[in-house]
Amino acid sequence: MFKTTLLLATIFMLDAIEHEKTLTLSEKVANSKGDSKKLYALVSKLTGTKSENPMPSGISDSTLSDNFADYLLKKISKMRDSLNEFDKYKPLNKSAPVLDKFKELSQDEVKLLIGDLNTKSCELDILPTHVLKQYLTQLLPTIT
Repeated sequence: MFKTTLLLATIFMLDAIEHEKTLTLSEKVANSKGDSKKLYALVSKLTGTKSENPMPSGISDSTLSDNFADYLLKKISKMRDSLNEFDKYKPLNKSAPVLDKFKELSQDEVKLLIGDLNTKSCELDILPTHVLKQYLTQLLPTIT
């Protein structure tokens, strides 16, 4: 009976400790709301990660940026040199149809064509399709 009571008391204490940990951590996270640096520091502390500066030490910012620029220029130069081994691209000579003859459409034909369009638009559309369809009667004389 003593062992059972001790086991139940231990389980109860472990649950209470786990609950208290959860409450404490939840409170710390809630206190970090809106402060990403504070939250990051908390997570780093909990996970045991150390924040180390990946940049070389003892080099000034201007020297570091110059070294990086030199590295990129050398890399680009190597890429260009390796491309010289390939033949230059020569596109196939394809003839494209010339669109210089159009059939004039009546207002009714244009109205039918626009009415059959899907009412979809893109942010880049100057005149969204739903607006075009809504004011089609007023715009038809200008369109045709």
